[in-house]
Amino acid sequence: MKKIGVFLVLIFLVLSISLVSAGTINVDINDVSCVIGSGQPDPYSIVYCNIQDAIDDSVSGDIINVAAGTYNEQLSIDKNNLTLQGSGADTTIIDLGQPSETTGIWIIGDNIIFDGFIVRNISTTSSHAQYAIRVRGSDNIISNNKIIGQPIRDWWNDEEDSGINIDGTSSTISE
Repeated sequence: MKKIGVFLVLIFLVLSISLVSAGTINVDINDVSCVIGSGQPDPYSIVYCNIQDAIDDSVSGDIINVAAGTYNEQLSIDKNNLTLQGSGADTTIIDLGQPSETTGIWIIGDNIIFDGFIVRNISTTSSHAQYAIRVRGSDNIISNNKIIGQPIRDWWNDEEDSGINIDGTSSTISE
């Protein structure tokens, strides 16, 4: 009887550890107590300095609230069922810093909502196609964002370049 009790407790512990519930993760570059680095034990009780760190520590179903400010980073969103919510396309800026990469923000996961950002400064130095946002996952929603390109790049005549590229997926872009 004692062995059965120990066995049930062990099963309960394993299930408790493996069941992670979704929540809200906050990012605020202007918060003096914000934390740099992914791998935080409780992403719901801290404020991150970087959006990518919050994405890395997120689980399916999480909402990542991004406060107003300028975030100098490129993003790779490779998880499913996430919401990245900026404070508005006039106040929440992702400055790509003209990366040497051809894509500033990769949305590889499915069912991603990306809402309320300015995305600016995609590279003009690469000889390959340039995308501020490139979507490869399915059923994503890209809404209420502004893309600011480079004025020295010929965006109109270079058919490989675009502010947002949807690469063979069923996703929605709205103003």
